Amino acid sequence: MKKQTSILILITILLTSCGKKIEMPESEKLWNPYKVGEVLIFKSSENELDTIKVKEINDNIFPDGPTPLKYYNESLWIFVEHTDPNYDRHLKNNFLEITTGTPETPTTINFRLLAKNSVFYDSYRTVEELDSMKLTFLETPIGKFSDVLEINDKERRYSERDNFVEKIYWSKSNGYLKFEKKDGKTWELIKKYVP
Repeated sequence: MKKQTSILILITILLTSCGKKIEMPESEKLWNPYKVGEVLIFKSSENELDTIKVKEINDNIFPDGPTPLKYYNESLWIFVEHTDPNYDRHLKNNFLEITTGTPETPTTINFRLLAKNSVFYDSYRTVEELDSMKLTFLETPIGKFSDVLEINDKERRYSERDNFVEKIYWSKSNGYLKFEKKDGKTWELIKKYVP
């Protein structure tokens, strides 16, 4: 009985540790423009204000669980405190996720914009897709940016919702700069600082 238990333990260890660990290259980590403690203040076209605070940046995140995986690819998550899109309260949530690719899957970035009465639902993009997009110029109250990607919601899954964001403006050096909702309201980054 002891021998069978030892064999089962050995098989379990072998199965759960057989996946290849894939660390995120520094070039992919550069897609994160944020620092812990940063405060982002957005202003709407109707003069409303919304504040987002960067609380944590966790890299070196690898999948875990009871089933063996072929690849254990690293992720980087940025957690913020933001206004609940539906209620008058603040929540802590991941704001941006970067997951390095494997030989079989591309690196993805999940733009998880959640703000006051605003949600960007179609959030996943591959780095290859983003790299192929044309960079545009955008002038905002915090500066002029020539490294901006206009990312539209392609799927339009929840376009009937009042909080639906149609487009985000993402600066490779500064992150979220602006977003446009279906109702015509826009939100723009007016201040970014570390207290």
